[in-house]
Amino acid sequence: MTTGAQRRVRLLICDDAPEIRAMVTATLADHPAIDIVGEAANGEEAIERAVELEPDVVLMDVEMPVLGGIEATRRLCARLHETRVVAFAGSGDSDVVMAMIAAGATAYCAKSAGVWELERAIVTPPRIRWYGSRGQSRAHRPRRRSSIWSAASCAGSPVPGR
Repeated sequence: MTTGAQRRVRLLICDDAPEIRAMVTATLADHPAIDIVGEAANGEEAIERAVELEPDVVLMDVEMPVLGGIEATRRLCARLHETRVVAFAGSGDSDVVMAMIAAGATAYCAKSAGVWELERAIVTPPRIRWYGSRGQSRAHRPRRRSSIWSAASCAGSPVPGR
C-alpha cells in the first residue's frame, strides 16, 4: 500500500465478540502502518461499514450472526474491488480457509496467531497467505517449520520453492 510515501492501511475490524474487537483495537492502536477506521459486529454491518468507510483491509471473523463471514466476504468483494479481506477465525479448518479464499479473502489469520502474524496479514500487499494456523493436521503442514502457509499448501498442492 505504498504510493511514493508510505501510507497507513485503513482497517475495519469485524467480529461478533466485543472483547475480540477491543483486543485487536488495543493491540493495533499504536501500529505505525495501521489506522483503525471502524468496527462491525456481524456480516451485514461489516458490508455497510465497509461501503461507508472504504477501508483498505477488512479483518473478517468467519462465524458471525445475521450474515456469516464467508457470505459477507463474497458480497463485500463484489462491491468494493479495492478492499482486501483478511479472514480471522478461531479455527484453522482447511475447508473454512478455502471457503474464505474462494469468497475473495486474500489472507487467513488464526485468532491464536502472534501479533506480528496479524500485523503482517493486514499490512502485506495482496497475496493469498495463511497466517498463524499451527493447529492443522500434518496432512496440511508445510515441510519446513513456518507459521505462514500459502493457499496452495492448504489445497494440498505443493508450494513453489520447496
